[in-house]
Amino acid sequence: MKRGQWAENTTDSFLEGNALELAARALARDRSEAMIGRTIARYTVLGQLGVGGMGVVYRAKDTLLGRPVALKFLVSGQQAQNADLVRRF
Repeated sequence: MKRGQWAENTTDSFLEGNALELAARALARDRSEAMIGRTIARYTVLGQLGVGGMGVVYRAKDTLLGRPVALKFLVSGQQAQNADLVRRF
């Protein structure tokens, strides 16, 4: 299994991967379905594009301009309290 590749219920893959990235993917998977179809400000979330250690990126539509956009969110609210992490984000 390649590093960073997600596999459920496999202890070996967890030990081979980055723990923060694996946790982020699990959290994102749980939240992803809840985000799809939601409207945030003027953006409607259409699907998930990717996830990493810091955040989740969603495919969305700008309802004002009618064009596709990408929305990136920090994985957790706790991360938003970390000024250095927010700066890098």
